[in-house]
Amino acid sequence: MARECLAPMMIDSTSADVIEDALKLYGGRAMINSINFEDGGERAERVVPMARRYGAAMVALTIDEKGMAMNAEEKFAIAKRLVEFCVERGLKAEEIFIDPLTFTICSGDETLRDAAFQTLEAIRRIKAGLPGVRTMLGLSNISFGLKPKLRKIINAVFLHQAVQAGMDACIINVAAIVPLNEIPDELRKGAEALLANDRTDGDPLENYINLFETIEEEPEAEMIARPADVVLTDAILRGKIPWLEPAVPDLLKKHAAEHILNEMMLPAMKEVGRLFNEGTLQLPFVLKSAEVMKRAVDMIKPFMKKSAAGEKPPLCVLATVAGDVHDIGKNLVGIILSNNGFDCVDIGIKASIEKMMEAVKEHDASALGMSGLLVKSTAVMAENMKILEHNGFATPVLLGGAALSEEFVDKACRPHYTSDVLYCQDAFAGLAAMQALKDTGRLPEYVAPTRDGIGCNIKDSDKEQTPNEPIATDIPVPDVDVGTKVTTNIDLDEIYKYLDLDGMIRGAWGYQKGSLSDKEYQKLLDEVVYPKVEKMKAIGKKVFDPKVIHGFFNCRSKGDVFYLTDPASREEIPMPFPRQDREDGHCLADFFRPDGDIAALMAVTLGRKVTEKEQELRDADQYHDYLLFHGLAVMTAEALAEYQHKKIRELWGSDEGELSLEEIWNQALDQSRFGFGYAACPDLEMNKVVCDLLDTDRVGLNVTELFMADPEVSTFALITHHPQSYYFDL
Repeated sequence: MARECLAPMMIDSTSADVIEDALKLYGGRAMINSINFEDGGERAERVVPMARRYGAAMVALTIDEKGMAMNAEEKFAIAKRLVEFCVERGLKAEEIFIDPLTFTICSGDETLRDAAFQTLEAIRRIKAGLPGVRTMLGLSNISFGLKPKLRKIINAVFLHQAVQAGMDACIINVAAIVPLNEIPDELRKGAEALLANDRTDGDPLENYINLFETIEEEPEAEMIARPADVVLTDAILRGKIPWLEPAVPDLLKKHAAEHILNEMMLPAMKEVGRLFNEGTLQLPFVLKSAEVMKRAVDMIKPFMKKSAAGEKPPLCVLATVAGDVHDIGKNLVGIILSNNGFDCVDIGIKASIEKMMEAVKEHDASALGMSGLLVKSTAVMAENMKILEHNGFATPVLLGGAALSEEFVDKACRPHYTSDVLYCQDAFAGLAAMQALKDTGRLPEYVAPTRDGIGCNIKDSDKEQTPNEPIATDIPVPDVDVGTKVTTNIDLDEIYKYLDLDGMIRGAWGYQKGSLSDKEYQKLLDEVVYPKVEKMKAIGKKVFDPKVIHGFFNCRSKGDVFYLTDPASREEIPMPFPRQDREDGHCLADFFRPDGDIAALMAVTLGRKVTEKEQELRDADQYHDYLLFHGLAVMTAEALAEYQHKKIRELWGSDEGELSLEEIWNQALDQSRFGFGYAACPDLEMNKVVCDLLDTDRVGLNVTELFMADPEVSTFALITHHPQSYYFDL
């Protein structure tokens, strides 16, 4: 067990048992976060004696049975009660940290306009009336609702005022404040007026925002007129290709091309990576930065000296593992690496380990990067490690993918390969790994967690589960003809009606609201995102080739097994499904009659031109549009499935009427559509059964050896007509 911890530990949990387990294992003096009187003191009765027993300090929040204290008088009264409670149970005053809580003054809520004053006054009263007791704050709450640059000023001024009032400690990101002496007087006075709710000159919140806007914004011409090195750096950070002229030509008059690359451009992209990892910069803007970087490299390349053989940059072979057709993650890695001084050879999707080894040898690669989306792909990676070892390879390996984890790489991959193996969570982790390889000749060493078994067992919840409703077994069988049908020439505008636009923008495209205000985010949507939606849809109309095959099949159920009848051979194909782990747990087979029923199968695809268009955008260095088009294609395939599911419900005689997308997603349907690979039907091999029964070769659709749809922008589904069917976890 570890005997030393170099950083102080705050144990933060709502579970008293978890807190005690952590205290037993921690050798230093901890802080416990936190207690209050919301439940009348029941939880505090358990936690405070633990703090006394293990020598921990206690954080106490000014909350009682009525809720959070809003004014200084209430805050002090609850603080006094908390201190008396803790002292009676053996804690010393100096071991108690009272958090009088602060609320945002930046939301426009009139009831919170004096929140800063009330909090500061509470600190003063606590320090004066409760000798020895310490105070603390989650300080940045004061500015919640404003954009980051405005928050920095408010946080800095409030920190200064809170310390003056007697605050002993606070939770704050020191990178998110600025030194008080660096704040212009006008901004500082505006912040002070806002904190004091001083309405002498009108609304202090509106004044502060307007004041900052007038000071912050700089005309485009003035931005470009700055020193060329500053303009180049900002062009990369902000994704501004036009700013490269005349900045790069001016720099080439004074500096060698190698100096511009290594001392200006690469550090700028490193900063892009830092901002991305912090969540400050969203993925679409990262790719805009990569486009600028690529253009800048092209501008300085003719002026670069030919590298000596020994100065050749490290080369990485990239591949999506066998059976996997997903390549968006791999492609992003290639974009980031190739625009940061590294060479990449991308051998594509469904790559066998033999093909990877051949490419590594052919290109004398410094590293091999494997990518994959699904859980089965991680198993392929683990097997690939054994084959590399058996063939005597010593090339460092980078592993990444949505289903992959550091733990899996450490336990299932690393033991089978004597050379370096590194898990990369994202493209910038891959960049950092390649940079280390370039600088040291090795990938960064894996450091195992030093927890020494520290953790807690998750106990079964004492909360009673709602019993499952018994599944009816006498639901009428739909009156439809058994057989399959191909549908083509589908109007894309009809499909787009089922497009999850918000999910695409925030999820697939990565335009998160983050710390933006509602107004700022709406401006981003109106001026940048929605025009991109229309542009991508226009491209989609030229590329997408939506085709659908659906079919109705005889079936039955027996226990946990669902049986589909092959119309050609009349043989029954068994499909076992898992059951929920509870006495009355459900299984997907429950939604089909044991004495004979009808099921629907469905396969949809947008065709193979999608991949060709994505490759075209990548080859043209249009990385931003590549990401957006891929996201639209994936979401349109899902919309096509939703569209066809509606058609099948109509054929079954559904009288549900017109449902909104939100109602559909909330399962307000007469029937449900189940995709294989999810909890209720996890076996991806069923995709192959669907392919065979529907004869999907007719629309150019099949599966890989890992049973994933090929082409990628396609889906398969099993549909039940049972009105009680629903999506459930095990």
